[in-house]
Amino acid sequence: ARCLLAWHSSSRAGLRLTRLTVHCWLFAALPRLLRPAVAAVAAAGQGLPLLAAGGSAGVVALWSLEGRCLHHVIRDAHDRPLLALHFLAGEPLLMSSARDNSIKQWVLDGADAVPRLLKFRSGHSAPPAVVRHYAEGLRLLSAGADRSFRLFSTIQDQQSRELSQKHVAARAKKLKVSQEELKLPRVIQLAASETRERDWANVVSCHAGDPAAYTWRLAHFTLGEHVLTPPPDEQQAAAAATAVAVSCCGNFALVGSDAGRVDRYNLQSGIHRGTYWRKQANGALLPAHDSTIVGLGSDSCNKLLVTAGSDAMLRTWDFRRQKLAGELPLGAAATHLALHAGSDLAAVGCVDRVVRLVDV
Repeated sequence: ARCLLAWHSSSRAGLRLTRLTVHCWLFAALPRLLRPAVAAVAAAGQGLPLLAAGGSAGVVALWSLEGRCLHHVIRDAHDRPLLALHFLAGEPLLMSSARDNSIKQWVLDGADAVPRLLKFRSGHSAPPAVVRHYAEGLRLLSAGADRSFRLFSTIQDQQSRELSQKHVAARAKKLKVSQEELKLPRVIQLAASETRERDWANVVSCHAGDPAAYTWRLAHFTLGEHVLTPPPDEQQAAAAATAVAVSCCGNFALVGSDAGRVDRYNLQSGIHRGTYWRKQANGALLPAHDSTIVGLGSDSCNKLLVTAGSDAMLRTWDFRRQKLAGELPLGAAATHLALHAGSDLAAVGCVDRVVRLVDV
C-alpha cells in the first residue's frame, strides 16, 4: 500500500481516485498472484494502457487499465524478489530487476502486446566461491553458492553467460520447482585446460558432498557427456570428491576425494585410467593420503603429479606409472595447493596461516 500511495502522489489530482479504484479492483480479482508482497509497480506511457506489478516471488503481472482485467503473467521472470520495474518512454519496453542479480528487458511489440524477453544481463545470485582465470585472463570461470557455473568475459560482457546444466529451466517449469533445486550442488573446486577445448570436455568440477566429478564443454557452454566416478567395485561409501585437476595436454582429469584417494580419468572417453596408491612393504595398498585431498596439480610434461592433503603431507607421484616419487611433511594440515606448471613451484596454504613454497 505504501508503494501505491507514493505512485499516486506523483499523479494529477483528477486521476488519483480513478487509478486507485482500478488498481484495488484488479488486485481483488487475483489475491494470490503477487503474494506474499508487491515489490514493484510501474505504469506504461501513452498508447500502452498497462500496469505492471512485480511480486516478491519473482512474478511480473500486467493488467489492462482499459479492460480492467489481467493482461499477462510472467511467472518465471526472476528467481528472486523483484526490486524495480520501469517502462521506457515512447517504446513498448519494460525493464525489470531483481535480487537474483539480473536485469531484463521485455518487449511488447506484438498485436496482443504479450511480453517476450528481448535481452538481459545477469551474474551470480549468491556469493561466488570459486573463480579461475582462463584464456590468458580474457575470461573468468566462476561458481557460486547459487549452484550456477558461469563464464565471464573481461573484454565484452555480451559474451558472458551461464553454462547449461541440461534443460534445467524446462524441467523446473514442468515440476513447478525453482531451477536452483535441480542444479548440481555448489562447486567447491574446478580445473580447466585450453588445449582440447574444441575437441572434448576441457573443464572438470567437484561439488559439495558429491562423490562424482563432472565435465564441462566450454566450447558448447554446457555440461559434458561424462561423469567421473571410480569403478563400482572400488567406490568407497561417502567419499565425496574434494579436489580436481586437468593435465596440461588436456587428455586427463585427476580427482581427489575426502577418503584420500586420487583417480585418473581419460577426458575424451570418461574411462577410469588408474588410481594412485602407496604400496607398503607387506604389499598392502594405501590411498594417496590418510585424509582429505585438498589440492592436485600436474607439471607441464605430465611427468609429476603433486598432491596435498589435510594429513599435513605433500606428495609427488610418477604421473604415468602412478607410483609414489617423494613426500614432504608440511608441519600443518594443508588447505590449498597451487602449482605453477612452468617453474614446478608449488604454493601450499596451511591451517597455521603460513604459505609454504616448495620446489617439487
